[in-house]
Amino acid sequence: EIRGKNSHQINMWDDPQHRNRFVYMLESCGRCDEMETKIRKKNGQLIPVSISACVLGFDGETAVITHAHDITKRKKMERDLQQSEMRLMETQELAKLGTWEFDLDSEAISWSDETFRIVGLSKEDGEPSLEGFLSTLHPDDMPNMLTSINAAQIDGKPYRMEVRHRQADGKYKTVLATGKPKFENGRIRLIFGSVMDITEFRRP
Repeated sequence: EIRGKNSHQINMWDDPQHRNRFVYMLESCGRCDEMETKIRKKNGQLIPVSISACVLGFDGETAVITHAHDITKRKKMERDLQQSEMRLMETQELAKLGTWEFDLDSEAISWSDETFRIVGLSKEDGEPSLEGFLSTLHPDDMPNMLTSINAAQIDGKPYRMEVRHRQADGKYKTVLATGKPKFENGRIRLIFGSVMDITEFRRP
């Protein structure tokens, strides 16, 4: 039924621009690797695929070897993950609870959106250094926080304390801060924790 016909004739492509880009890659580079698009099945159903192809020559003839991998399950997992992350963000915002993680090996710091809001820093500026984080604290809270962070990194001691974070308007939020080390193979691999805005519970 489709023998002798090309993909355009059988109306396989959902997006003509994707087809044009696919053809351009083959003509200019001789190959196309893992391009994500949607193709139409015989029954008209559209499915997401990852398509790869390369141009080969055989006895003076040119052929295009194409492989399309159905990625329906992967796309569903990606959507489910995005929805789960969105629900987590909404829950954290409602609870005024932020989370964070510090990888001791790579020194990578990861904050949730709510952590930025509670601490009073802009997400656009990225996660701050330790010094940048401490600078948001009330001067009276800074020494205790630094001591607790060092104890968590060196001795593996968790901490839980109330601190005050300065906001952009100069006011302070009262925050319940926690940190807990995670061990791997007998050593401290990372520290993770939370910040909860409890300002309304500390108002006179």
